[in-house]
Amino acid sequence: MSSISIVQNSCVGCRNCEVVCPVNAISFIHNKEGFLYPIVNEDECCNCSKCILKCPSFTNEEDYIKCKKAYEAITKKRTIYKKAASGGVFSSVAMFFFEKYEKVAVVGAAYDKENHAVNHIIIDNEKDLNKVQGSKYVQSDLKDISKKILAKLSDGYKVIFSGTPCQVMAIKKIIPDILQDDIFYIDLVCHGTPSPDFLKKDLEWNSGNKEISDITFRKKSKWCNSKSEFFLTIFNNKIRKTFSYKSDVYYNLFMKGMTFRESCYICNFAKSDRVGDITIGDCDSAHLYKNFYPDFATSLLMINTDKGASIISMMEDYIEMHEIDLNEEKNYNSQLKKPFERPSERDYIYDDIENDDMEALVSKYARRTSITEKIGIVVFDYIPRKCINLALNLLKRKG
Repeated sequence: MSSISIVQNSCVGCRNCEVVCPVNAISFIHNKEGFLYPIVNEDECCNCSKCILKCPSFTNEEDYIKCKKAYEAITKKRTIYKKAASGGVFSSVAMFFFEKYEKVAVVGAAYDKENHAVNHIIIDNEKDLNKVQGSKYVQSDLKDISKKILAKLSDGYKVIFSGTPCQVMAIKKIIPDILQDDIFYIDLVCHGTPSPDFLKKDLEWNSGNKEISDITFRKKSKWCNSKSEFFLTIFNNKIRKTFSYKSDVYYNLFMKGMTFRESCYICNFAKSDRVGDITIGDCDSAHLYKNFYPDFATSLLMINTDKGASIISMMEDYIEMHEIDLNEEKNYNSQLKKPFERPSERDYIYDDIENDDMEALVSKYARRTSITEKIGIVVFDYIPRKCINLALNLLKRKG
């Protein structure tokens, strides 16, 4: 068999096979867990093998890039930092492109409020940058984004593509060599992606089936410099609800790695050899470098290609950084060494998600937010966690 059917659990859901099939024999459907998988009409299939050639699951060793240098980094733009999940490197790179080049298209994951989902979109002006800022802890649907990227590149645009490593490799396999110089790839340190259908179920329950204008998975103190915390915040225009990750069943199961796509547990991209021009994520070894913004959330920045080095070298006005030991970072960030180990609960977790109502799921896999936690969530908007912890320690000593 020479069709994409042979991929099975290695499929990452990128839709490349659907995009390149010359006879439209491939379509994607959600499986019972809510993940996208290809269906091949074998009667229509012409056995050209284009789907396999363009599949990121079939990536050769020579396609991976050894990191040149690793840095701890933080944006110099305060407005960017406030909205960033960690140090704001992605948005700083995007802002640099918008200010340097006349025609720029930035491709990233954005919340789709109509469907309670996350899709990759293209923005071509700086004012829309907020749509693709921040971490999205769910699988983003690429849909036909590769066709739109090709159109932008053909029209003379400089393109930034940001996504998980498998998504970056998917786009790299679609873009012809003649256009590769004009696209800048940013791959993310990815721990795994849960089901979009599970996120939708969680959001509808938490919002009471009311309209949601936006969601965020990380939170920083509103008025003070601070690190970011793992909170799910649901916005309905000016009204919002915030949940700690332990009290939200979707988020808690994500943090425990129980709900990832099957391919995430055998991921070929979970290592320090990368596929993007640069790699970004949380700097998990930041505590080793106490003289570099110790009270701030900072980013890991890995420079992998000459193109990546060239762009970052021109960004002195946008980001501040210092070199770190990549091996030390790997000690604290296991996704740079190996995929997340598949937990035994993964065998039945989606049966529970399908069959149980949300009350039962929360009771089984999360814990309700206490009054103290609710107060803490509100207080955190104004006071950084470090100050809160210091005050609590002082009270304990006096007690």
